Amino acid sequence: MIDSLADWAAAFCTVSVICAFGTFLIPNGTVKKTANIVMTLFMLSVAVIPFSEYDLSDMSEILDVSSDITEDMNEYTMRLNEYLLENGKLVTKENIESLLDEICDDEFSVEIEMEINKDGNPELKNTVITVSKSDSSKIIIIKSKVASLTGETPEVKIQ
Repeated sequence: MIDSLADWAAAFCTVSVICAFGTFLIPNGTVKKTANIVMTLFMLSVAVIPFSEYDLSDMSEILDVSSDITEDMNEYTMRLNEYLLENGKLVTKENIESLLDEICDDEFSVEIEMEINKDGNPELKNTVITVSKSDSSKIIIIKSKVASLTGETPEVKIQ
């Protein structure tokens, strides 16, 4: 195996040197462009032909392993997205609640709806904040502060 690899490397290096020397000798113009294409194809054939000797009938095993890996990666991606979604919800909710602690005098509740966007990042879809009647005069402040925090204007309900 190592001998054949060494022979292949030597052949490829020899062809590379011959092609480089040929490129150096040929004058610029259309002939040089055509010669470069021919030399490129020659180098590619020297690089690929030794691999054509191998029996590729066992590729089905490799493809089976590849499909197993793909399934595992899809499952991992799904779990990662769920984790990001839950953590994104938790962090966003905690940040909103911390902000509302400073604004509201009475009890409030925060409901958040998020989903994973096409880039694979959690994205806020809907925020519903329920406040008491005593804090109803602060709805505009709540909306603007939460919008500046999250980038989305929340829906605010009075309890």
